[in-house]
Amino acid sequence: MNVYEKLDQEWVDLMVEAKELGIGIEELQEFLENQGQFKRNVTYYALISKQEQRKVEQTGES
Repeated sequence: MNVYEKLDQEWVDLMVEAKELGIGIEELQEFLENQGQFKRNVTYYALISKQEQRKVEQTGES
Protein backbone atom coordinates (compact mmCIF):
# COMPACT_ATOMS: atom_id res chain seq x y z
CA MET A 1 0.00 0.00 0.00
CA ASN A 2 1.50 3.32 -1.01
CA VAL A 3 1.34 6.53 0.99
CA TYR A 4 -1.62 7.87 -0.98
CA GLU A 5 -3.61 4.71 -0.34
CA LYS A 6 -2.75 4.99 3.36
CA LEU A 7 -3.91 8.61 3.41
CA ASP A 8 -7.12 7.73 1.59
CA GLN A 9 -7.84 4.89 4.01
CA GLU A 10 -7.23 7.14 7.03
CA TRP A 11 -9.75 9.66 5.69
CA VAL A 12 -12.29 6.94 4.89
CA ASP A 13 -11.94 5.52 8.40
CA LEU A 14 -12.33 9.00 9.89
CA MET A 15 -15.43 9.73 7.82
CA VAL A 16 -17.05 6.38 8.71
CA GLU A 17 -16.42 6.95 12.40
CA ALA A 18 -17.76 10.51 12.20
CA LYS A 19 -20.90 9.29 10.42
CA GLU A 20 -21.46 6.63 13.08
CA LEU A 21 -21.23 9.37 15.71
CA GLY A 22 -23.65 11.60 13.80
CA ILE A 23 -21.01 14.16 12.88
CA GLY A 24 -21.31 15.86 9.50
CA ILE A 25 -18.42 16.70 7.17
CA GLU A 26 -18.66 20.42 7.96
CA GLU A 27 -18.52 19.78 11.70
CA LEU A 28 -15.62 17.39 11.27
CA GLN A 29 -13.68 19.84 9.11
CA GLU A 30 -14.30 22.67 11.57
CA PHE A 31 -13.16 20.51 14.47
CA LEU A 32 -9.98 19.44 12.70
CA GLU A 33 -9.14 22.97 11.68
CA ASN A 34 -9.85 24.34 15.14
CA GLN A 35 -7.64 21.72 16.74
CA GLY A 36 -4.83 22.23 14.27
CA GLN A 37 -5.13 18.59 13.33
CA PHE A 38 -5.52 19.28 9.64
CA LYS A 39 -2.17 21.05 9.42
CA ARG A 40 -0.42 18.42 11.52
CA ASN A 41 -1.93 15.59 9.50
CA VAL A 42 -0.88 17.15 6.21
CA THR A 43 2.63 17.67 7.57
CA TYR A 44 2.73 14.09 8.88
CA TYR A 45 1.62 12.58 5.58
CA ALA A 46 4.02 14.81 3.65
CA LEU A 47 6.86 13.42 5.77
CA ILE A 48 5.67 9.86 5.17
CA SER A 49 5.52 10.57 1.45
CA LYS A 50 9.09 11.90 1.45
CA GLN A 51 10.30 8.85 3.37
CA GLU A 52 8.54 6.50 0.96
CA GLN A 53 10.03 8.34 -2.02
CA ARG A 54 13.54 8.14 -0.52
CA LYS A 55 13.06 4.42 0.07
CA VAL A 56 12.05 3.94 -3.55
CA GLU A 57 15.00 5.98 -4.78
CA GLN A 58 17.48 4.12 -2.57
CA THR A 59 16.20 0.57 -2.96
CA GLY A 60 14.03 0.64 -6.02
CA GLU A 61 11.19 -0.81 -3.90
CA SER A 62 7.79 0.68 -3.20
